[in-house]
Amino acid sequence: MHRRVFCLVAAMWGADAIASTGPLAKLVETDVLTLPVLTMFSLLVIVFWWGQRRIRLERQRAAKSMSACAESERRFRNLFEHTPEISVQGYDRNRRVIFWNLFSEKLYGYSAQEAIGKRLEELIIPDCMRSGVIEAVDNWVNGGEGIPATELTLRRRDGSPVHVFSSHVMLHGRDGEPEMYCIDIDLSARKTAEDQLRKLSLAVEQSPESIVITDLWGSIEYVNRAFELTTGYCADEVIGQNPRVLNSGKTSPEVYKGFWATLMRGESWRGEFINRRKDGSEFVELAVVAPVRGKDGTVTHFLGIKQDVTEQKRAAAEINRLAYYDGLTGLPNRSLLMDRLGLVLAVSRRQPRQDALIVFNIDRFQTLNDARGHAMGDLLLQALSRRLSALLREGDTLARIAGADFAILLQALDIHREDASRRALSVAEKLHAALREPFDLGSETAVITASLGITTCPDDTDDTPLEILRRADIALHRAKDAGGNQSAFFETAMGDVARQKFRTERELRRGIPAGELRLYLQSQVDEREIIQGAEVLVRWEHPERGLVPPGVFVPVAEQSDLICELGVWVLENACRLMAEHGSEGRKLRLSVNISPRHFRQPDFVPWVCELLSIHGVDPSWLTLEVTEGLMIEDIDGVVAKMRALTAFGIRFSVDDFGTGYSSLAYLKRLPLHELKIDRTFVQDAPENSDDAALVETILAVAHSLHLQVVAEGVETVRQAAFLNARGSMIHQGYLYGRPQAASEWIPQWLKQLEGVLP
Repeated sequence: MHRRVFCLVAAMWGADAIASTGPLAKLVETDVLTLPVLTMFSLLVIVFWWGQRRIRLERQRAAKSMSACAESERRFRNLFEHTPEISVQGYDRNRRVIFWNLFSEKLYGYSAQEAIGKRLEELIIPDCMRSGVIEAVDNWVNGGEGIPATELTLRRRDGSPVHVFSSHVMLHGRDGEPEMYCIDIDLSARKTAEDQLRKLSLAVEQSPESIVITDLWGSIEYVNRAFELTTGYCADEVIGQNPRVLNSGKTSPEVYKGFWATLMRGESWRGEFINRRKDGSEFVELAVVAPVRGKDGTVTHFLGIKQDVTEQKRAAAEINRLAYYDGLTGLPNRSLLMDRLGLVLAVSRRQPRQDALIVFNIDRFQTLNDARGHAMGDLLLQALSRRLSALLREGDTLARIAGADFAILLQALDIHREDASRRALSVAEKLHAALREPFDLGSETAVITASLGITTCPDDTDDTPLEILRRADIALHRAKDAGGNQSAFFETAMGDVARQKFRTERELRRGIPAGELRLYLQSQVDEREIIQGAEVLVRWEHPERGLVPPGVFVPVAEQSDLICELGVWVLENACRLMAEHGSEGRKLRLSVNISPRHFRQPDFVPWVCELLSIHGVDPSWLTLEVTEGLMIEDIDGVVAKMRALTAFGIRFSVDDFGTGYSSLAYLKRLPLHELKIDRTFVQDAPENSDDAALVETILAVAHSLHLQVVAEGVETVRQAAFLNARGSMIHQGYLYGRPQAASEWIPQWLKQLEGVLP
């Protein structure tokens, strides 16, 4: 039994311990080792074996640990050697560099070769920090407290400062000596950004302009101190509110419309708002509002920079008033009048137009001033300015240029000088009428007259404001020399023409409702000289001047609203005449000229249709003659109206064809029935090859468009023969009869009608 135990122990010990020839084997064979002794021995062997095994395991583990440590150190060094944006330095207990990674080279400017072996304080520590750093490191190495992580300003090789966040780790090397590792993060970019942000924040907060930041929905997120001082609202009261809290209701909606349209395009807007403070007072702000974009370019906020310009505008307005306005009447003064005359001349160089200047002086004003005192004279001047201002159009200028001298600048009266003069004279007549009314001056009244000098402008391309004023002054003196209380033109002949036109317009305006117009007819015949209808004409039978030719009063009517009244009168009387004979079974075809101004009236179409319906006239008996000038403007509207009237049954003719601006493309669109060849082509066509070619061309156009032709101005047999040789058409002219009063023309028509009828 004890042998087996021994052998087991020996086996645990190893094969070499129990060799068959060994001394222990002999002891076992001779039973010298008793069981207790053997047992004790076995236990000793087991303990010894176990110890040896532990030693081997520890040696193996130590070898592996040494290998792992080496690998770990290699990885550590490789990791920190190439760590980007982080400076890692290692120092021994004497503060000498033992490790210097690549970013340390970049950050501090020393290569690893230059840094290794140098002391910390010799490389990157500013002089002012040296003693403190040396003491802190020595204290830590010798068992004191560690160095806390903190922000430091260190030194580069070139002496420039560098801001870093520095943390420190104490390790022990292979020899057990302490090693300190510093991990520095470059804060220079952040410091620069923080400094910029701090400066910007100070600038924004201390800015004298109000600054507002809103989100995309207009909710206020920030206001500065200037905003609070300007508006009276503190930040807490407006944060989260919309800027419309300042709205006074006096800023034009167009301003807001343009404001949002600009911002929605991603652009900056500049303009003015009339806002209201917390206390209710109004103020004017000059604002620049811009979209704020994020890094990806999308708009995230809106920034408003606003300046209170209330006082500046008030001061500017006062300066402007003193410089350009009369202190007594508040009217523009001579300086402003001259400025506006300059603008008028500049505009007239770009577009044809005629303006006029009226200079007038109160007759015998000095006598009134001397008799009633300067205070009463001032009251009169103020009352006069108020009364005359109410008479002028928007855009015209009433100015006080001296004591009792005033001027009126009338802009864009007409493109023709004669017509502009006529309109200026009309204004002068209104001024005389207004001055005849007594002026209430408190305790007294005054009745005054004035002398007026009128000139049109520009007179030529070299005209100047001073020259215009000089001409008006000359005309004023003529009016004064003639006895006062009248108007005088600078050019007498032109003034006479203007007076005549003004008189004609005034008397025609009275004569239409007074029944002074007369209906005339001129026959339109076919190639057999049988009357097919007539053109309606109008004459004015003046009670004093007799029969006034249409060439005198029609152009005057065309330049005013009278042409519409004239057209209404003619068409109503033409319908009445057609209805009268239509009721007796006689078809009377009439052509009536319609002016472009009358045709463009919004209610023209329903009015004509209703007029025919009221009189019971067949619409096909009526032909409306329109000129080619009607087609120049709003061709789509013209076509729509013509088609509506054509659908009702009315016929259309183009009058004076060939003298206007129509094109074949326009003619093709228009619902036409006939063309009228202008008399200028007909008169010389038999002798003039060019006119003959034009007539033949017009006939070809009419034929291609399936239109009837009416030739005007046929006065000779030769002209009639020329036309008849080239096709079937209607003739109109003195050869077949001059225009006659309807009362004379109708009997002749009836006689021919009776001879033709079976």
